[in-house]
Amino acid sequence: MDIITGYTGAAHVTAEQDRDINIGIFGKGSCVLQTGQQLNAVVISNNEIRITDGVLIHQGCAASIKKNTTNSVTIANGSQGMKRIDLIVARYTKNTSSKVEAVEIKVIQGTPSESNPAVPSCTSGDIQGGDLTADMPLYQVEINGLTIADVKRLFAVRRSAAEFDTEVDSAKSTLSNRETIFINTTAQGTDSDAYKTATLDLSQLKAGITYAFALNVVSAVNGEQYSQEVSCKLNEVDMGCNGNYYKLSSTFFGKCQNSDKLYVSAFKNGGSWTGVTIRGIFIPVD
Repeated sequence: MDIITGYTGAAHVTAEQDRDINIGIFGKGSCVLQTGQQLNAVVISNNEIRITDGVLIHQGCAASIKKNTTNSVTIANGSQGMKRIDLIVARYTKNTSSKVEAVEIKVIQGTPSESNPAVPSCTSGDIQGGDLTADMPLYQVEINGLTIADVKRLFAVRRSAAEFDTEVDSAKSTLSNRETIFINTTAQGTDSDAYKTATLDLSQLKAGITYAFALNVVSAVNGEQYSQEVSCKLNEVDMGCNGNYYKLSSTFFGKCQNSDKLYVSAFKNGGSWTGVTIRGIFIPVD
């Protein structure tokens, strides 16, 4: 194994190693980074386009136009009544004898046509695979007659790590706000009391979020000769009641927020309570 980011007493870091690191960060494809003016294309005339400053990553190879400078490319004259599509590319090359590598802005001229001109082909290449030429398409230039009609960007601008972190945090917050919440409790009171009541703790719900809820109350008394009634109230609004049997499973539905009050009341006409348990499911809807 060879150290890359470390002092060895001699020059040892290779372009291939540096490109491999960039591929690990940015992927195998090509992109423009959020620095400078991001290689923006400015039409100066029907024969000149200037590419502003910025940094690109092309198959791991980093190249730049220096800050506050531009690269100009020449667009060949169009023909009256004809259409043409040219490509502006960032071209990687490697000299077979000197091994010197370079990236330059080039124009690949298309073939004129009266209608539907074809986009000229470029050399995709594989830099890490040893290819001597590899093009990164930057812009598609549409020429109508003698005029540049449109310049279409063909590259993606890579988000910064800081922006990505912000988006991840935002997504986490959104997912947190969409989380279903379960609240379990038991009614207060002794088993001999005629009434048992419970107030659900809605402070567990997210502030400002509306929840649809389903509240299930399972209650029973200790003899078939007795009966009971279970009711639910949201703030001062009755949500319904269920009763007239010694064993009940009652379900109530509604919408609430964490500032609301949700009450459950159970009444029996005799005997002893053997249990009043409450389970609420709260699903965010707004």
